[in-house]
Order: sequence, then structure tokens, then C-alpha cells
Amino acid sequence: MEVSTLFSTPVWSKILSEDFSALLKKIIEKKFDQTGALISNKGGYQSNNIRYIKDEDLQNFISVLNRNLQSVIEQCEILGNRKFEIGNCWVNINEKGNSNDQHYHPNSFLTGVFYFEIENDSGDLVLLRPDLMKHYTNIMSNNENLFQLIKVKPKKNSLIIFPSWLEHKVEPNNTNKPRISFAFNVKEINDLNL
Repeated sequence: MEVSTLFSTPVWSKILSEDFSALLKKIIEKKFDQTGALISNKGGYQSNNIRYIKDEDLQNFISVLNRNLQSVIEQCEILGNRKFEIGNCWVNINEKGNSNDQHYHPNSFLTGVFYFEIENDSGDLVLLRPDLMKHYTNIMSNNENLFQLIKVKPKKNSLIIFPSWLEHKVEPNNTNKPRISFAFNVKEINDLNL
């Protein structure tokens, strides 16, 4: 019987080759935001929005992300003359045992995360099935179209982008080294209220 895959959920990933060590040093020293925020993080440090801080290393990094983002936007084949860019962004530093609860990112089109520092067992990014299947059956399958969740094992310098409505969480860091990531939301430029 012929099968069609409907309403698939894209996830983009790429290993970036640029050197962001100067920015990483500032992130570790919490140069951009000393106080932090409590949003989805269970333990660890999550900064407030650092998008508009005037720092050359930070703004150069955001420019690299925006350039990579443009190819993702092109693949989305959005109708009309609409422009998108990173609207808000923050840093996550998760020590041993720290994680991020299940959540999604409202008022955004895409969400992304870049991993500066990551060890083998420092917690997978878990993407959860975006439909109601879990309410109707508990059948397990080897067919990826029927998976309830997919675990993405991040690598150092990996950039991962996915739709903001896709619920996700991050498993606990089981290593003695911090998991350091930079997360962001992509918004239509008209929605940035600049």
C-alpha cells in the first residue's frame, strides 16, 4: 500500500567551524548577565535575553547564526516578502544533574541552540511528538513516523534549529563538566518591535 508522510516536522543541524573561544570565555564568566533567570532550567544557570548587548564577540556570533538561519528560512519556502532574524537569545550553563523541563517557545517561528561545550553524557536534546498520538495509544514502533520522541545527541559546535512549537526538554547532565549552550528564538522582523 502507498504511504504519504503528512505534516512532517523539520529539524536542521550543522557543525559550525568558526572559533568562538573568546565569546565562550565571556559566557563562562557570566559577563553578559550576572543574575540569570528561572524559566525551563532545573538547576544551572540561564541568562536573561542578551540579544542587544553591545559586545563585538557576541554580535559577530549572532551574525554567524543569522547567516546560517537564512538557508533554513529559504528551505521553509515562506510566501510573501517576509524577513526573519534572531529576536531573543540566552545562555545555558548546566552542571552535573542540571536539566531543562519540557517546554516550547511561544511567539516565535523557529528556535535554535548552539552547543559550545558538550561531553558524551551531558544530556540529550529530547524532541517530543507534536500531535495527540500519545493520548490514543501507547504502541511502540521502530518506524520513525510513529516515534513518541526523538533524542538528539548534541556535539561540540553543533547548531540545531527546529520549529518553536515543537515541545522539547534536555536530559540531565551526567558529567562533571558543564554543558554550555546558546539558545535563541527566530521571529519575523516586523514582530521584533525595534
